Parts: sequence; C-alpha cells; structure tokens
Amino acid sequence: LLPKAPLRLPGVEMAGICVPASHVGGDYFDFFPHDGNVDVVIADVSGHSVGAALIMTEMRSTLRAELRRPHAGRPAPGPAELLAALNEVLYGDLSGAELFISMFYMRYELASRRLSYANAGHNRPLLRRQGALACAQLDAEGLIIGVQRQVRFEERSMVMEPGDSLFLYTD
Repeated sequence: LLPKAPLRLPGVEMAGICVPASHVGGDYFDFFPHDGNVDVVIADVSGHSVGAALIMTEMRSTLRAELRRPHAGRPAPGPAELLAALNEVLYGDLSGAELFISMFYMRYELASRRLSYANAGHNRPLLRRQGALACAQLDAEGLIIGVQRQVRFEERSMVMEPGDSLFLYTD
C-alpha cells in the first residue's frame, strides 16, 4: 500500500523507503498531488502485528476518503483539520483495539513553496536549510490519534527555499 515510485514535480522530489521490523506492521507513508499542492503523510500504528497493519489500512482508506470529500465551496481541509477528522472517525476502533496512531501530515504549495503541517505525536521531521550544517526540528503540538475524542491540533507553516531538504522518519 506504499508508493511504488518517487514523486517528481517541478522543484520537488519525494521518495521514501519502509523497512519493517517484521513481515507486517503499521508503518505508512504516502503523497497526494492535487490542485497545485502535494500532501505528505507519515504514520505508525502502535505494535508490530496484523492488527496494526489492519488499522493502518483503515486509516489509509479513511484519509483518502476525507481528501476526496466535497467541501461545499470551501478550501480542502488543512493538515490540522485532517488530523482532527481522522481522530474522530478512527477513535472508536483504535480505543477498542487498544492501539493508537502517531502521524505527521503536511501540505506543500508548489507555487508559493509554503509548507503547512500538523503533528499527532509523531517523530519531528528534520529540516536542513541550504548550506546549513545542522538540522532543525519541525514542531507542532498534537496528541496521538485514538487517545481521546475532539482533539485540536496545532498547524504551523513556513516557506521552503530552493535547496532545502526535509527528512520524515519513524522508528
């Protein structure tokens, strides 16, 4: 269910690799180009089992349905709103299975190079600015998905410059 090839867009190249701890598990990443933007998600369901893999499959389907849902003339929901919607839909199944999902979700606007992001308790991505010797962490407040209902996620944004690199990972 992971992307089969890197994504190449004008001024952007995205690639990923997944090395599972076992044959099946709850690790996931994907990218969705749409309307001059590209959305990127990386997530991890707690545990290393078939149950974690099944919950991640449900999360993937729910996310794709949310991205395709008509929005009655308003813009598509941003990263924080998407995480809140996923939490509401998945809360019952996650709490029933005693699992949770950590997730980082971002939207990159190709024309403006604006990166908007929200975090649901996932590892903080690393940003390496062109010419910098060190990386900075992208931080945004948010509880992991499936712990409680009606969670509000912080959304932050910044402008990427040519030559910047962003590293998303899970462990």
